Amino acid sequence: MIRVENITSVPVNTKAFKELAKKVIRGEGLKGEINVVFCDDDYIRTLNKTYRGRDTPTDVLSFSFKEGERGFRSKLLGDVYVSVDRAMAQAKSAGHSLDKELRLLVVHGLLHLAGYDHSCEKEALQMKRKEEEYLGS
Repeated sequence: MIRVENITSVPVNTKAFKELAKKVIRGEGLKGEINVVFCDDDYIRTLNKTYRGRDTPTDVLSFSFKEGERGFRSKLLGDVYVSVDRAMAQAKSAGHSLDKELRLLVVHGLLHLAGYDHSCEKEALQMKRKEEEYLGS
């Protein structure tokens, strides 16, 4: 099951993002439930401070429930939080639409749930190729 929620005042086509999430989940062979939440900078800043120790907003955060203490596993694959505020600023800076930026951030967050990590160059390139594949670039 995929749940997409928008807790901002900015209109977001949650149905379209649910379909995009299904495409990525199927493509990566993942099983489980995910939540995608569109939020504002204040909300994601609180999450970033609480769970990562960074008192600053970020564009996307992914929380995987596939792993953790004592190998805990559940039906829930994980949560992806996307800051619409950050996405608006990044879209403007990149010269493309908010929708395009949100799509990129959702795919990016879902790929983190699939186990991709862009901290090393090789995986960063793999992740970029996957993003392009799912976004049709």
